[in-house]
Amino acid sequence: MKNMLFLIPFVLQIAQFQVAICQDPVADAATISIFPQMYDKAFPNPLKGFRTSTLKAEDYPTMTRLYIKWNEIENDENDGVEKILDYCNRQWKDLPERNVKVIPRVYLEWPYNRQNATKTRDTVLSDWGEKRFLERFWPADLTRGDYSSEQFKKRLVGLIEKMGKAWDNDPRVAYIEMGLIGWWGEQHSPSINADMQKLIGDAFTAAFRNKLVMVRQAKDFQAYPFGSYWDSFAHSSQLNEAEMLIAQEGKWKTSVRGGEVAYDWGDMSKTGTSPDQSLKNKANLDYMIGFIRNVHCNHLGWINNYNGKDADIQQGAVEMQKALGYRFVLDKVIYTPNVLPGEMLNVSFSVRNMGSSPFYYNWPVEVSILNQETKQPVWKATFQNVDLRTWLPGDDWDSNQQRYRVEPQQNKIAGTFKLPGNLPKGEYILALSILDPAGNVPSVRFAVINYFKGGRHPIGKLGIGKKVGKFELDKEIFDDLYTDRTLYYESK
Repeated sequence: MKNMLFLIPFVLQIAQFQVAICQDPVADAATISIFPQMYDKAFPNPLKGFRTSTLKAEDYPTMTRLYIKWNEIENDENDGVEKILDYCNRQWKDLPERNVKVIPRVYLEWPYNRQNATKTRDTVLSDWGEKRFLERFWPADLTRGDYSSEQFKKRLVGLIEKMGKAWDNDPRVAYIEMGLIGWWGEQHSPSINADMQKLIGDAFTAAFRNKLVMVRQAKDFQAYPFGSYWDSFAHSSQLNEAEMLIAQEGKWKTSVRGGEVAYDWGDMSKTGTSPDQSLKNKANLDYMIGFIRNVHCNHLGWINNYNGKDADIQQGAVEMQKALGYRFVLDKVIYTPNVLPGEMLNVSFSVRNMGSSPFYYNWPVEVSILNQETKQPVWKATFQNVDLRTWLPGDDWDSNQQRYRVEPQQNKIAGTFKLPGNLPKGEYILALSILDPAGNVPSVRFAVINYFKGGRHPIGKLGIGKKVGKFELDKEIFDDLYTDRTLYYESK
């Protein structure tokens, strides 16, 4: 559908915001409404979607999960925060220019099915009685496998405090997977008892005031505002995990949920036995997306390792990427199209979240005036009193109808901006964007075709001290969301 344009004279009331009428002869006593066309395909967007475990180039991932051995960042009680920072700066130095953020998980133990004569592997039974052979990455001054001593508890709290100092304000960090306890840092073998949950929960709450924390099992840490990394996502033998997450009702609105699809154990008839099957087989894909929608899943790993050259698999990936996390659709933008330098510009817009989860951090929304030739801003400002975290998706997924029974609400945002008096008169383009606070650069994209390479969404023409008659933009000037890989953020 082509962009639609309407002239609305006199006064327009949007979310208790009144557009003023300018009576100057070169200003037009009217507002216009632009209805951007939705972008149907999937595209990379920060802090959502397919999640990788490597740093290779992939279609959609903007997050990578990094396993970190405890003794890599602290091998002695006297090791400080600097050791963590040195490690991360070596590992993460290329992330900002690639617009990728990391989900770190610190762990102590990694199980194998076989003994290895060349490495120290301790023989241990799992919580369910299965024998495994563990490589252990404990600090040199702690006893391997000792999860209960006062010395370990003290060191555990101390490390969490150091992690918070290193990561809580690091723009390279997306979310935190709590890890630390048990195999793979999955918080089983051993399980975490109530006393340990309080010790760790209090420590993470104190250490991380900005970054969101996830835990492995929904049954644990229920008194804390932590999210979930479900590392056997939608597995038929772990459906109680989904039931517990859904039973937590609105907790998904403020706590992030992710994980990975496990393809190495159990009954995989419903998920598919590989990423390719999950995405190509319609029954598997519908099953997976149903769980994504029901538990409000933000991101998933392992399933990202699909064959991107197969057209059917690629289409399945498109549908899953669109379902994972948030997906902001601009329904309407209203603005005063002819204004004078030094006068007030009024802009409002309506947006819906057609994805499965919120955007979990409060990033700024920018309005800008672009030079028509260079497409670069000559002026820009941010909306006040806007909180992206409140742009919620729907709830209560109906798998038969493929929609939420509680539909996503339309969010109405409005702002009044005083333009500089020395702004040159002429014809410009009005644009919107969502900024990464790390550098205040365009980052989150709306799912509309109105797009310029670099992250801004051109809405319509704007006259500054010059009468503009035709405000609608030719869609031929738009760039493609999916193919633009120029976005970045700043790490300092």
